[in-house]
Amino acid sequence: MSFAPKFFVRSLEHFARSVVILKCRDKNNNLLRKEGDAAGEFLPRVDVSETGKEVRITAELPGLDEKDMEVAVTNNMLTIKGEKKVEEEEGDYYHSERSYGYFNRTIALPQGIDADKAEAKFKKGVLKVTIPKKPEAQSWRRKIELTEG
Repeated sequence: MSFAPKFFVRSLEHFARSVVILKCRDKNNNLLRKEGDAAGEFLPRVDVSETGKEVRITAELPGLDEKDMEVAVTNNMLTIKGEKKVEEEEGDYYHSERSYGYFNRTIALPQGIDADKAEAKFKKGVLKVTIPKKPEAQSWRRKIELTEG
């Protein structure tokens, strides 16, 4: 078993802390985290599914309200953007893994959607967007009989 020299490990820790600090600044370049905290930029988790009649997008946005985000469809692209704001608490952090900051997710949508009929619902930190397909884009299924030969 080999061990990395202490100075190498400390250098890596310092580098990782520097990267975290660079990534965790707001639009005015203010730190969103204190040095040494585990951190990352906030990026909502997204699921995209499709049925024969519609496209469904579900995004996890914990800690946000409707006023903190914007949802739009432009040129077959769904954009979800907003900000998860820092919750200030008294005292120094011992350990922190929560993420904050601006986010912008853009998701490519299939051809033939009817963006004018898109609906979005937000409840308990989960955004659900449903976009129907135009009639000509809706899939239809026909069973083909198999014959011997």
